[in-house]
Amino acid sequence: MSKKELLVLLLIDRLPSMNSIYSLTSLYDRFDFPANIQEVLVNLKNVGLIEYSEIRPLTEMQVYKSTASGKKILKSDLNKKEMLDYINTLHNPGFLYELTEKIMNKN
Repeated sequence: MSKKELLVLLLIDRLPSMNSIYSLTSLYDRFDFPANIQEVLVNLKNVGLIEYSEIRPLTEMQVYKSTASGKKILKSDLNKKEMLDYINTLHNPGFLYELTEKIMNKN
């Protein structure tokens, strides 16, 4: 799993407002343009780490939540130093770095 996929999984799991392609793209495009979040979401969904949090018509934006497998991956594979080092490689990482650090320190 890539660091980007792990970060998106973390954001979906820990931040209720980061559960749609729109909110994730709006955030991530500031640091890694183009973010290609759709590709990341498809990969996470295909391996069963996220799922739709509710069934919506195709005309409405889907929202996601982490699955039990996704939560297990976060517990076993998430390394704070490695994740923050990855974020530092992105363009203008300040806000994302602080946000991720707070999320990781909280849990």
